[in-house]
Amino acid sequence: MCFQILRQEDFNSANPILYSIQMFWTSTFILPKKVIHVIEQYFNHFLWKGKCHGNGDVRVAWDKVCLPKQGGGLGLKRVHDWNKASILKHIWHLFTKSGSLWVAWVHENLLKVGDGNKIFLWHDNWHPDGILFLKYGYRIVYDAASRVEAKVASVLKDKQWIWNPVRSDALVNVQSKLFLVDRKEILLFGLLPILVNMCLLQLGRL
Repeated sequence: MCFQILRQEDFNSANPILYSIQMFWTSTFILPKKVIHVIEQYFNHFLWKGKCHGNGDVRVAWDKVCLPKQGGGLGLKRVHDWNKASILKHIWHLFTKSGSLWVAWVHENLLKVGDGNKIFLWHDNWHPDGILFLKYGYRIVYDAASRVEAKVASVLKDKQWIWNPVRSDALVNVQSKLFLVDRKEILLFGLLPILVNMCLLQLGRL
């Protein structure tokens, strides 16, 4: 195997450098595919030659280097995989309130709290029970004297819940958990899948 030519001490010294470089860039920007290709070329040259530039071919293609050790590779991570995971981690921090200054700034300046006008009452994931239509079916819409396409705003007025009188055990259960819902975060519940899909789409295009 070609990897036997690579001395263990060389790999041990190069490995943390490769990881530190890609962790910085991949957690800061959504990298275009062309940029990722160039970065991985530099990595492979550095791994085999100790420098990013130079003449001569590398001994093993980078996709082989990044295979799991059980599969014959060195277990390094692809830059694209790091990039995708790092960007999605930023989105996760927005919804778990990690306490960082960046999260606080984004909440204050970019994510404007809504009043439920854009969040579907029965089809969005804003309630502790999850998507209510999936959990309870159409019957709960009927029992609530509501519409399938109703928005959360239809049961909110002046920051207070204004549900119709309870007509079923399912509605009792739904309304009993409303105190767990932070109305300031209703918009964010609806934005999470949108932001994730937007980032994945952007990562796939570049």
